Amino acid sequence: MHISAFPDVIKDELQNGIPVYIIPFGREDLIELQFVYKAGHAYETKTGLANLTARMMQDGNRSYDSLGFAEILDFYGASLDIESGYESSSFSLVTLTRHLDKTIELMQEMLYHPSFPVKEFQLHIQRSLQQIQVEEQKTSYIARKHFATHLFGSAHPYGAFTGKEALQQIEHADLSGCYHTYFRPGPESIICAGSFDRETLMDTLNNTIGKMSYHTSSLRSAAADTLFTSKVGYHSFPVKDSMQSSIRAGLPSIARSHADYYRLQMTMLILGGYFGSRLMKNIREDKGYTYGIGASLNGLKHAGYCSIATDVAHEYVKPVIQEILNEIAKMKSEPVSLEELDTARNYLFGVYMGKRETLFQIGEQVKNAYVNGLNLQDMNRVFIEIQHLTPEDIQICARKYLNTENLLWVVAGTSL
Repeated sequence: MHISAFPDVIKDELQNGIPVYIIPFGREDLIELQFVYKAGHAYETKTGLANLTARMMQDGNRSYDSLGFAEILDFYGASLDIESGYESSSFSLVTLTRHLDKTIELMQEMLYHPSFPVKEFQLHIQRSLQQIQVEEQKTSYIARKHFATHLFGSAHPYGAFTGKEALQQIEHADLSGCYHTYFRPGPESIICAGSFDRETLMDTLNNTIGKMSYHTSSLRSAAADTLFTSKVGYHSFPVKDSMQSSIRAGLPSIARSHADYYRLQMTMLILGGYFGSRLMKNIREDKGYTYGIGASLNGLKHAGYCSIATDVAHEYVKPVIQEILNEIAKMKSEPVSLEELDTARNYLFGVYMGKRETLFQIGEQVKNAYVNGLNLQDMNRVFIEIQHLTPEDIQICARKYLNTENLLWVVAGTSL
């Protein structure tokens, strides 16, 4: 099959040393800039602090309050998205290229001169606690919370969960400390995707962000050194008056950069990663136990995990667990058919091809590669890997990584 080449990624550097990844893409007068920082669960001192600090950076600075900042962005037709994960936090500015000189000045104010108003902090905490109070009534939330902490251990950054208790531990003074430790040194990289003149882009960045002080962060991800304390077996969390139970199953697995990543991703896809998967055909179509069930491989920088998730009526919990075990055993005992593999292969081809259609998708892929330590020159390897997979590869992978004796099972709703 024909695979469209991934756009060229040009690496440059601002005058203060900040790396810039440039991806010319598209013809529209549009550009996305992502400012990526070493700031997330793997670096923070209190769970949820990096995310809260990042989000509050848009709520006021030396020139604008939160409303004024938002109004100026709207005036230029720009938008801002903030993400904070395990290994990084990022600020994504989408703007018309012709307005970049104005909107980059707004970003400079936000990134380098946030004021962290006390009132906005109190509102953030209040709104978040109210939202959590609503979520705590849902079995899916309870299952997700306990699955995270049981899978890696509450002391591991990948097991961190920002619940009510974590938020209540954050004080306003923590924001300034977090900002100056993780954000004020400057972004670890800037990723620019869209339609622009490269020389003009670099001049604009150098005249703003490039004039700010910068030093490479020497901080090390806690996920690189903290040992897992994974629990195995069955753990149930009854929820009074619940109408259904949420099942989450999984086990720690390989990192995103691991050589077997695409093999295991395909294995989990065949097991339960799309509508035609084995778990969907068995548990949804044949048995009618659920409206949907999914299985996936979640690759992170220093580890990863395989997971299976579904919501069912209480009386179907034990039958569903048994059918999941049956399907895993079947994948380990005999190779999948070539027809089944080809169907899943075509589906995954389509997924990856669909991730390179817009400048936002291209920029996100480059960011994920940067955060996870992947080779930017090897963005097409997935297609080669998938194309050459055999039914025997899937069986070997299932035997190697899907050890049911080490599975963690979390059920929220009913007792087991």
